[in-house]
Parts: sequence; C-alpha cells; structure tokens
Amino acid sequence: GSAAGLPGLGVCRGMQLLVHFGVGTPTRIDGHVATTHPIERRFSPWPLRAGPVNSFHDWGIAPDAVGATLEVLATAPDGSVEAVAHRTLPQVGLMWPPERPDPDPADRSLLAQLIEAGR
Repeated sequence: GSAAGLPGLGVCRGMQLLVHFGVGTPTRIDGHVATTHPIERRFSPWPLRAGPVNSFHDWGIAPDAVGATLEVLATAPDGSVEAVAHRTLPQVGLMWPPERPDPDPADRSLLAQLIEAGR
C-alpha cells in the first residue's frame, strides 16, 4: 500500500515542509518569534482553535504561495498563513504548537479526527 493516504500533522517546520512539497514558497517574516497573536479562521472541515496562538517562527507563507494542493485554513493579522490542509489527503499543517500555551479542545479534536482518518 501507499503511505500517501496516511494522516499527517505538520507543526511549524512541518507545515513549512507541507507547503514546500506542495510547491509553495515560505518566506522570511517579522513579528512571529516568541509572541502570541489571534488567528482568523476560514471554513474548514478540520477543527481549529479560535486563538490566540503561540508563535515561534520567522518563516511564513503568503496566502497565494501555499501551492495548488493545499488550502488555507487560518491566517494571522498580518495575512500570513497559520494553518493549511491538503485538498484531498488527511494532512493538516499548523504554525502554532498545539500544546502551547494550553492544550485547546479544538486541537485535541483535530488530532482525533486525523487519527480516525487513518483507520
């Protein structure tokens, strides 16, 4: 069997790799290291926390640079992408660590749905 259909969660650098492999382009951004900020959620079949999120990255993705295989699920106030999902596979990327500052029920639901998608 193929591993391509396995569920995956990319966190921070993991999301950047999802974007890279989806032929998207991360770029350097300012103001996202050791801070918190709100997110604007878009329609998503995956549960996402309402925010704020912890931010520990100096690379970001513009909404038009995620690549054709991914859709944007959430953005930061500066417009940079904070969450993506593959359009056909159970793969989600988050720029925030889901365990910080406190675990959120939506992040737990996301993990549970990804695990279920792999069964």
